[in-house]
Amino acid sequence: MFSNPFSKEKLDKLKDKKLPLRLIMGTVALGVVGGAIAYGWVVVRNLGPKNLPVGVEAVPQDALMTMTVSTDTAEWRQLRRFGTPETQAQWDGVLVEWRDRLLSDNGFDFETDIRPWVGDDITVALLPEATDAIVPPGENREGLTQPLVVLLPIADVAAARAMLGEEEGRQITPRDYRGIELQEMQETDGTTMIAAVLSPKLVLVATTAGAAEAAIDAFKGGKSIADLTGYGNAVSQAQKSEAFAEFYLNLPQVTQAIALNTEPPLPAVGLIPFKQNQGMVGSLELRGDGIHIRGVSWLTVGSDRTYAVDNSPSTLARKLPASTLMMASGLNLRQFWINYSQGATAGSLLPFNPDNLRVALQTTTGLDLDADILSWMEGEFAIAVVEAPESERSAPDPPNQAPDEAGAGEAVEPVELPVGFAFLVTVSDRSAADETLAQLDKVVGDRYRFDVETVDLDGVAAIRWTSPFQSLVMTHGWLDSDTAFFTLGEGVAKMIVPNPRRSLAETKLFQTTTSLAPKDNNGHFFVDTEQILQTESLFQPQVDESGDAQPITSVVEALGVTAAIADNRNVVYDVYVLLKAGRRPGALPDSKPQPEPEPDGATEEADPPAETP
Repeated sequence: MFSNPFSKEKLDKLKDKKLPLRLIMGTVALGVVGGAIAYGWVVVRNLGPKNLPVGVEAVPQDALMTMTVSTDTAEWRQLRRFGTPETQAQWDGVLVEWRDRLLSDNGFDFETDIRPWVGDDITVALLPEATDAIVPPGENREGLTQPLVVLLPIADVAAARAMLGEEEGRQITPRDYRGIELQEMQETDGTTMIAAVLSPKLVLVATTAGAAEAAIDAFKGGKSIADLTGYGNAVSQAQKSEAFAEFYLNLPQVTQAIALNTEPPLPAVGLIPFKQNQGMVGSLELRGDGIHIRGVSWLTVGSDRTYAVDNSPSTLARKLPASTLMMASGLNLRQFWINYSQGATAGSLLPFNPDNLRVALQTTTGLDLDADILSWMEGEFAIAVVEAPESERSAPDPPNQAPDEAGAGEAVEPVELPVGFAFLVTVSDRSAADETLAQLDKVVGDRYRFDVETVDLDGVAAIRWTSPFQSLVMTHGWLDSDTAFFTLGEGVAKMIVPNPRRSLAETKLFQTTTSLAPKDNNGHFFVDTEQILQTESLFQPQVDESGDAQPITSVVEALGVTAAIADNRNVVYDVYVLLKAGRRPGALPDSKPQPEPEPDGATEEADPPAETP
């Protein structure tokens, strides 16, 4: 058995069995602060190749998630460097609040009292909801009922022993559980923490007795996440040698919790894919221009699903214009739709019933979605939102005159779209595609009185649909022998036919956000966040009504996500988040900072905070 390095016998000079207090407070501080940051930025820590995250052998399998984060203050400073001055101040305020509550208010300092003995990483685990969770004073109980387990490695036992001292005003009750002494700490404010030394190199802190006992059960040979089938393999695929953080998500449990707290509740069928996935792990690396995440999800042992290993280099980004604001692509539209319809993709969480589209298409056009359209869409596809052409963003044309039968002289305003839309697909049956498109041309012309005409786009013939009053313009045609295109918006077709002047694939943002992704993959998702949020009346972020907080999207310049099928049971995700760089951060302020007001010429500008050398 492991001997307790903090036992009464080994620390007989300490009195009243209060020896673990500083350790406990430091543990809680690191755990909650690390957890808060990891939650806000969706980040976590990796320990390096061939190693599982620290302490996961003491995390029960029913844990909702774990977050393992670095204790390196230089890395935290690098993370704090990202953002605008306003969001940096907001973020520092969060850190200061937790630091004061868990360290400063109790007379502790991280660098002096914690850093000398703690290891390189700590792990925070969120367990299923419990009714006996500790609620800090002044906090709403709602949202805090999940117990936390924090696991700290002891890198220097001697330093930890030297740090301990006597504390007054707190009651400590020791008890034994399965041969491990639990120190139950009753604080002066009535809150309780439980701490235990699991081994000479690992300390446990929990917010409830039940959570502490569950962690000990897992550590003593029970079911821990380290024992999950597929967990170790997924971790090895996701690990990065320079990672700052690492995470595990219990996908069925997390998705269920999200679904139940969504208004309206998400459909049960949308949870099917996540119930068949055991979990997802990932590692996060801080880079000079943002954050890079590598994640891996895997199927449960009993799942009857398997993945078709189908990866190839993406090509359609070279056929979209550089002004693309958002793009989603995949390798096989027909298969994607089948998976969506059967609830086998993450998109099934969207409140959209695929049967409604089938019925709508059949009713409006007489075409069968599966037989007449998707049957020939078995190649790569891309859906894109693009900037409206320059002519659309300039002064609008004069109102169009309605036909005589609608009333001579009546002015009808055209639809002004703030953006354009493009859809590209590589077809598997050109003749079937031509036949279906001809039927669509006839329906929109005869039934809906669109003006259907053939137009020339720099030598490429295309079909243009113009609605009555010229309020809506759609164009379809062929970029090459097997790539069909559909566009919505005046002038959008000219942006991609015959080729864009400069493609999305040539832009720095797209190249950067896909630079570390697998070249052979199953699809991309890309967003030029900064530009799309500036698009009037379209994608407006929700902001704090008080005006004191900026949305986190204001910090993100661009986002790229790439998926690849690793094998028949694992999917790899590559995520690159480009972030704005703010001021060089100095030491955290003594109190929570307030966001800096916008200069208006009437208010004297305060001196900037001191910076580190």
